Amino acid sequence: HFKTFDGEMFTFPGLCNYVFASHCNAPYEDFNIQIRRTMVNNTPTIDRITMKLGGVVVELTKNAVMINGNRL
Repeated sequence: HFKTFDGEMFTFPGLCNYVFASHCNAPYEDFNIQIRRTMVNNTPTIDRITMKLGGVVVELTKNAVMINGNRL
């Protein structure tokens, strides 16, 4: 479940990659947040969050933080 800044609630029951936020109609992709969900112990779980921010790619997982493919 996700709650937006304006108070709206959304439920995404699927197990796939969702584009959570991005620029609309932009000629290039300088801002994009994606959320990937998988099943863990029969529970839909966020597996990875990927953020593209002005040419930098940040990936968040349970065990790692990666920036442009480099583990921190």
